[in-house]
Amino acid sequence: MTREIKFRAWDKDNECFLENFDFVRYSNGTLGVSDSSPPFNKHGDVLLMQSTGLKDKNGVEIYEGDIINNGTEPWYVEFGNGRYALRCTCHYPDGDFFVFEDSPQYEVIGNVHENPELLK
Repeated sequence: MTREIKFRAWDKDNECFLENFDFVRYSNGTLGVSDSSPPFNKHGDVLLMQSTGLKDKNGVEIYEGDIINNGTEPWYVEFGNGRYALRCTCHYPDGDFFVFEDSPQYEVIGNVHENPELLK
């Protein structure tokens, strides 16, 4: 089964997400994105986050860095050891790491960039 590989980018300078870009570029130690239509909008110093290919119970696509509620407490999605996983820092100071699997109870409630307070 194949899936579309999708990314979104967090623009560190403007503190917003960018989802419609055509090119990723790396220059002078900075990752950036740009689109292919004039005036060629360019955004530098971004963090790329890949889609997991899964959607939450409301049909919202789940990306790395998203904070999800799994029915008990907030967890965030990250990629590590060759797979997507859930990490919780609420009750586990070291941030327990669990394999991320499709579940009908997941709900995206924010992300680590716009809503870090959800993980406290």
